[in-house]
Formats: sequence, structure tokens, C-alpha cells
Amino acid sequence: MKTAWQFPFGHHYFGWMDMVGRQNIHDLSTHLYLDAAPWLTVWLQYHHFWLDQRRDALYNAGGIAIRRDPTGQAGNNVGDEIDLILNFHLTRYSDVLVSYNKLYGGGFLEATAGPNAAADAESLYLIFQQKW
Repeated sequence: MKTAWQFPFGHHYFGWMDMVGRQNIHDLSTHLYLDAAPWLTVWLQYHHFWLDQRRDALYNAGGIAIRRDPTGQAGNNVGDEIDLILNFHLTRYSDVLVSYNKLYGGGFLEATAGPNAAADAESLYLIFQQKW
């Protein structure tokens, strides 16, 4: 799964949940790639997120403020995200990618949670890719 990144790829830099954007954020991350078989690549990601400015918002991948504590008392620990990506190479030109992702909300997300905004989140992707 060696790829030349011609365009910015948010999933690579900020995880597959798309909960965290490029504004007001720090991300400590690590990636592990395993070529488990000629037909399978396993990709594990871990991200630890924290806000740069406590009184500013948490922005999503689209640049929209999704959580905010103007007092700054919610802290800056956004949380930890773990991503497991399995890329099945069906043929030379087609792949199926399956991704399971989990965000464990930190103090900031817990303090700003509400009826329509939980602290934790999960997602599942199924992607078919055809190259030519």
C-alpha cells in the first residue's frame, strides 16, 4: 500500500473518524503497516488529540466548530482514536478496504457532551477502489 500523497489526506493525518480537523489541534500519532499476505495489507493508526487553545473550539474535518467551551474549563484533552484498516487486494487494479475506527473521548469531549453529542464515537467504512 505504498502511495505517493499528491493531495492532503485527512485520514492519514487525523484519523478515519473525521471528527478532528486541522484548526486548533495537536495530534501525536503512530502508524503501523503490515503486508500480511500478497493480497492483504493491515494498517493500524493511533492518535492522541488535544486542543491548542482551551477557549477555542474543536473543529471537524470540514472546518466546522463542533464543540466549544468559551470558559476553557473543559480542558484540552480531546481523546484517543484507534483505527484498524484492512486493504484486500482483489486484483492488480481493484481493492476492497474495510476500516473500523473508535474514538475514546477525553476530558474535553466528556465535559462538552450532551443529548446530541456523545464523548465516544465509532465508525465503519467499506470502500471499493478500481484503478486504471
